[in-house]
Amino acid sequence: MLTDDVTIIRDIKNYVGFVRGAGLKLSITFVDRKLKLLYPSFGVIEYHHCSLCNFVKSQDTRTCYYNKNRLVGKRLREPVYAVCPYGVEEFIRPVVYEGTTIAYLHVTGYRGKLARSEKFFRFHERELPEAYAREYAALDTATPSEDYLESALAPLRYMLIEFYLGFVRDRVPLGGYDLVNSKILGYVYENYSKPFNIPDIAAALGYSESHIRFVFKQKNGTSLAAFVTDFKLSQAKIKLRTTDESVSRIALESGFSDPNHFSSLFRRKFGMTPVAYRNSDKSRD
Repeated sequence: MLTDDVTIIRDIKNYVGFVRGAGLKLSITFVDRKLKLLYPSFGVIEYHHCSLCNFVKSQDTRTCYYNKNRLVGKRLREPVYAVCPYGVEEFIRPVVYEGTTIAYLHVTGYRGKLARSEKFFRFHERELPEAYAREYAALDTATPSEDYLESALAPLRYMLIEFYLGFVRDRVPLGGYDLVNSKILGYVYENYSKPFNIPDIAAALGYSESHIRFVFKQKNGTSLAAFVTDFKLSQAKIKLRTTDESVSRIALESGFSDPNHFSSLFRRKFGMTPVAYRNSDKSRD
């Protein structure tokens, strides 16, 4: 395994830990066959981070294994909210690159939103130990908003795409556009906490501004400038929810040199100021 592979695997694991620390029970399922070979390198991030899931697997590993393989076989391209045969509800967010599903992001540990969850619970309650009922009752009934979920998962999605491109590139030479796109994603991910612009990216990577703008648009369906701004805002949004740092500090740590400009962009994107978002989130808690 190359040094760059080891670095991005470490960063992905760290980010999963960060999101879990923020209260989301996150795990990853690789769909691409090549990436499945790297499961041992990723450790426990592939396992559902949920007490009920762990209990169920101690009783019945076959059902979980079957459902996971069935999900992989579907190659989903659109987000879904689903329930497992033991009543655990979860968000499933596919990571898709150029029409190919390479992984799923799971945020699990919920109940009460889908009627089938209660039906599954009633069915298994009769045959499983009392611990099953206790773990089911402990599942969260309040789910995160789609807006917050997207903010938390978007950076990880791009990390996985960068890793996927790098992994394939190191073993099968990619065409020029794929290589350029991988380098752009890597630069944004590594430097998002610093102020930079499109000319900075072009200079660092050795391409013209027009070329990286064109390639990124072709490969991702959005402009590079919009992606950079949205990526930085998504990081800031997580920090507003999970830390007590000042808005000015969070702006600087998210790559915005002007806190007022940051607040303006945040309001334009999310419909409220950073302070209002933080206060509204606390009121929901």
